[in-house]
Amino acid sequence: MSPNPRRLVVRVYGLLLNAQQQVLTVSETYQGLELHKFPGGGLEWGEGLLDCVQREFREETGWDIPFQEHFYTTDFFQPSAFGPHDQILSVYYLCSQPFRDNALPGSGAEQGLTFRWSAIEPSLISNLTLPIDQVVAQRLVALLGRLG
Repeated sequence: MSPNPRRLVVRVYGLLLNAQQQVLTVSETYQGLELHKFPGGGLEWGEGLLDCVQREFREETGWDIPFQEHFYTTDFFQPSAFGPHDQILSVYYLCSQPFRDNALPGSGAEQGLTFRWSAIEPSLISNLTLPIDQVVAQRLVALLGRLG
């Protein structure tokens, strides 16, 4: 067996949109790097994709959100920035905000995370840290351009 086996790492993210055409984003420090990204995280053994996005969203925000609509799955090779022998496969689910106000996660949110509603416009793409998130932001901007 190789000393550094290659692994496929599955990540699942939630795209929560509000009525003002904004998406919920989160900033956190991970392994010494400041990340600005969409809420979500790693798939655990025995867990389905929807179960994962709902668990991760609940853990990070304290909110139970009914994600159901698939938006995007990585369709290119993306090595991990944190493990050179890991390939990242990310899946994104879409949901409209189920409440009226634009509150941000508060008391139930995971410590060390900062949430914001980010406008779905071209500047969102460059404001996100992770390459796959940037592709998803491009698709969100294009989608709103077609709808708007």
